[in-house]
Amino acid sequence: MVSDTNVYELLKRNPTQNYKRKVVNIIGRLFKEKKINYREKEWLFPTAEIVPRLYCLPKIHKPNWPLRPIVDNINTVFYTVAQFLTKILGPLVGNTEHHVTYSGELASELKEIIVKPSETFVSFDVVSLFTKTPVEEALKVVENRLTTDPTLLDRTKLHVTDIMELLGLIVNKTYFSFNGNIYRQIQGIAMGSPISPILANLYLEWLEHQAINTAPTNIKPVYWKRYVDDVLAIIPTGTVHTFNAHLNNIDITDIKFTTESMTNNTIPFLDMLITLNDNGTVTTSVYRKPTHTDQYLHFNSHHPIEHKLGLINTLVDRAEKVVGDMDLRKVEMDNIKKALQNCQYPEWSFQRVMENRKRKKNKGHEPQKEKIKMRGKIRRRP
Repeated sequence: MVSDTNVYELLKRNPTQNYKRKVVNIIGRLFKEKKINYREKEWLFPTAEIVPRLYCLPKIHKPNWPLRPIVDNINTVFYTVAQFLTKILGPLVGNTEHHVTYSGELASELKEIIVKPSETFVSFDVVSLFTKTPVEEALKVVENRLTTDPTLLDRTKLHVTDIMELLGLIVNKTYFSFNGNIYRQIQGIAMGSPISPILANLYLEWLEHQAINTAPTNIKPVYWKRYVDDVLAIIPTGTVHTFNAHLNNIDITDIKFTTESMTNNTIPFLDMLITLNDNGTVTTSVYRKPTHTDQYLHFNSHHPIEHKLGLINTLVDRAEKVVGDMDLRKVEMDNIKKALQNCQYPEWSFQRVMENRKRKKNKGHEPQKEKIKMRGKIRRRP
């Protein structure tokens, strides 16, 4: 992987001290200009000189198990600065009609949709989003969003030029150690930094806006929802490859999309299986990849009971939010129970979770009683 000279460059010396000086100088100047307070200065000031390290995780759900490169930035020179910028830039993400936060939100929307006979579902996926995100173009997108953000001064005293100076330093100086050598990433951004998902998201928001607005009417999507690098769309039937070519021509760098069409009126997206019914309505259920093994946290493992009950609650919560059809939901609940029983979860654990969920739902439906303060105590008005 690091042998790809288009992405990585072998360094002759460790640049950590040099990068540390740059961060210290910027932080010191911002403090003198009273753009950050003393507490922020102390937090942002880099004390450690740990070199980021590269590790890889295999994508076991894909053919030939390609590797996902991740740069561990925790406690490194740029880490707290990246966290600081995340608080400033984070609110910019997701302010579009195409953004989706989680599958339950999408399932709720799809229940209200009627797909015409001349339309079809299709999904798009960005190939290697992080390493293919064009840094300079992404920085321009961020700068433009900051310049036009009327709420920026509510989050920070930093000027746009200050933010861009810090951001540019972080994303243009990505480096790491691997197998005894130190490398610098010269293309794209690194997965592992807190700021990388925000930068990639903001760039894709710009790209999808351009792609949809410039698409010819006969191939323009009528529905488009994106979660990071995964897109679900409804487009005119027979235009998948034409629109995909249009999409790939928007970005002049290396961002490219692959596409997946429906099979037997179904298409997987995130952890949902979307089914297009004959009458144009949409049904959603839980999707498990072929590599899924139903192996969860074992009940006899040395973890707090809250973690185990939380696992049950998470799986039940997904079933209730993703699966709308009651018959399919019952099937999903049976699947959850069977899988967890194989992991030695006792019957009382399921009962406790379901009782807690029922109690919270009932509490949420209770009318709010006005509180009256009397002699330092709280009494509820009858």
